Amino acid sequence: MRKALVLLLSGALLSSATPARAQEVAETIVPDRPGLGDGAHVVGAGVVQVEVGVEAAIGSGGDVFTFGQSLVRYGVGGIEIRIFPGSVLIADDERGAPDPGVGLKVPLSTGDGPLFSAVLSTTLPVGSAAFSAGEASGAATLVAEFTLSDALGLALNAGYGFPFAHVDDGAVSFVVTPGLSVASVDGLGLYAGYAGSYGPGDDEHFAEAGVVYVPDADKQWDLNWGIETGSRRWFLGVGFSYRWR
Repeated sequence: MRKALVLLLSGALLSSATPARAQEVAETIVPDRPGLGDGAHVVGAGVVQVEVGVEAAIGSGGDVFTFGQSLVRYGVGGIEIRIFPGSVLIADDERGAPDPGVGLKVPLSTGDGPLFSAVLSTTLPVGSAAFSAGEASGAATLVAEFTLSDALGLALNAGYGFPFAHVDDGAVSFVVTPGLSVASVDGLGLYAGYAGSYGPGDDEHFAEAGVVYVPDADKQWDLNWGIETGSRRWFLGVGFSYRWR
């Protein structure tokens, strides 16, 4: 069943890649951060967008501080190339880098109305021994965005992450993220959401919220907070995104 889900999501991505056309460059920057899910927007042809952040995760299992959380996005030929250079992690008694990764985001819809896209990504097991998974893993995700009003939107993510050596041992993920723009403050937005991971081990459930500020068309600052409801482990992060066009 899980392998069939991977094939279905991968097929949707590959089948859409051939007829994809370059999207127009968005009027203002549309980052995938903050939040535990992605947006459906694909950066336009020739656009380079860099998103970085820092985060503190506090609670059971020890405290972890993450510096980097970097994502580089490049639009070419109607699709988006995604590079995850990695981060620096500092734990109670360890420090190092997690596995980097690469991926693609492909639009599945054009024109007005809801936006749909598909994302494929893979990690490369070359991180520090303390933080590397030790094997390559992949993920396939469908993303949808709906405009509910002039100020309110909704993003949905449904995906499956898995180790390549054991595809059936992966985890299903689901993210719901409503977002609200603040009419009285130009460039200010609020969001809240739920993210769940359902796998062979214990399920995880996250609640999150945050604020974003777009001072001009090519920059965004963000602040986000969340908690894993079972362990009561919480996190706080801040980030910045910039695009060249």
